[in-house]
Amino acid sequence: MAIHWGIDGWPNGWADKSWGLLILPCFNLGLAALSAVLPRFDSRLRSYNPETRASVGRVLGIIGLATTCFLSAMALLIDAMALGWKFDVLFVVNLGVLLLFVVLGNYLPKLRPNRFAGIRTPWTLKSPEVWIRTHRLFGRIMLLGSLALIPFCLFLPDIWYMPLFITCVILLTFGSMIYSYRCYRSLPSG
Repeated sequence: MAIHWGIDGWPNGWADKSWGLLILPCFNLGLAALSAVLPRFDSRLRSYNPETRASVGRVLGIIGLATTCFLSAMALLIDAMALGWKFDVLFVVNLGVLLLFVVLGNYLPKLRPNRFAGIRTPWTLKSPEVWIRTHRLFGRIMLLGSLALIPFCLFLPDIWYMPLFITCVILLTFGSMIYSYRCYRSLPSG
């Protein structure tokens, strides 16, 4: 059965059905268990007051739930394809990623410094102020950018949409790195 599709929308990775049906659900369960356990080892989270710690826990829980829902939907898509259902896999995955980015963009501004989730550049990890400023700006950019890309995903052919999406992700990644560095350098201690 197909378990991976290329940028052209055609399958390019295969697995035995018994393994192919289990790989993504097992990965999803492992990721959920890991995301539930790892924050307990973050000394930064333990130093927060109980209210902030609870807030960070809620945001990390929502991000984890959104990621788990996305991976579950992808597992169901793979299963449906194995059963012979016909889908435009690239379209479904692209739309799912955009919806995941909408959720992430909405909750990034609420996320406080931690070692496991968020925009984790050396500068955001060194300065809580840089963390907050970077996450507020790029959370909004991710939210609005994802919403703006949904019509392109719906109506553009994949051959035009994919380069646009990849360019946006690269700009978001490097933009957040450059912005966090500039914020850090603008601080009196930077």
